[in-house]
Amino acid sequence: MTTIAAPPGQESAVFSPFGSVVPALLSLTGIFLVNFLTRVILAPFLLYVREDFDLTKAQAGELFFIVSLGYSIALLASGFVSSRVDHRKVIVISAFGVGLGLCLASFHEKASQRPPWRTTF
Repeated sequence: MTTIAAPPGQESAVFSPFGSVVPALLSLTGIFLVNFLTRVILAPFLLYVREDFDLTKAQAGELFFIVSLGYSIALLASGFVSSRVDHRKVIVISAFGVGLGLCLASFHEKASQRPPWRTTF
């Protein structure tokens, strides 16, 4: 570690060499990139999704809205959860929440016949 001399009367600062910080910096950058791409990748492919699933423009827009709404709710909830729970527990809670959501979506009785966001009661 590198110690930087401080003016008289102040403590000296201790910094890690830049090379030891690079893996964590690249990891955080990669996480941000993946997070950002998952939110914006749907918009350019919405035309192809619409054709493949035979959706109207309104239904395709609804899909985009639901994905964005789910992301917004999860982002707000994660702020409250992470301020009260240890970060390791937040990761476990997040993994179980995503797994539970996917399991529930797979049990929908007509999941193969229509998009899962279109439900009738």
